Amino acid sequence: MGIDATILFRSDAVPDIALDREWSICKYSGWAGVEFDGACPTHEVDSLTRYYAPGYERGEWPSIAAVLMQLHEAPEVEVVWYGGDGMVGECDVERVLEISRHYMLHGNRPYYQKGR
Repeated sequence: MGIDATILFRSDAVPDIALDREWSICKYSGWAGVEFDGACPTHEVDSLTRYYAPGYERGEWPSIAAVLMQLHEAPEVEVVWYGGDGMVGECDVERVLEISRHYMLHGNRPYYQKGR
């Protein structure tokens, strides 16, 4: 169990990006239970990958970051959101870099060291 990663984006078309087997893009189902100011998501990236962020260092950030970076690189993608289990917020390039910086300094160690 745990919090699953949620990646949503707004685009007129499905971007042509290379995803690993555990990721797939589909139309946004509206399941995130989040209110959006202005533009709403049109698509979601489906996966069973766990969420990763400072303070919740459980997921595989390198895989998540790869998807987020490809979405930001795709010209047809207007907005990207990232979070987990209803905690979804806009995730711009600076946010990806911020979480990447945290991962490079701490990795998943804070989670695994809590039980010691």
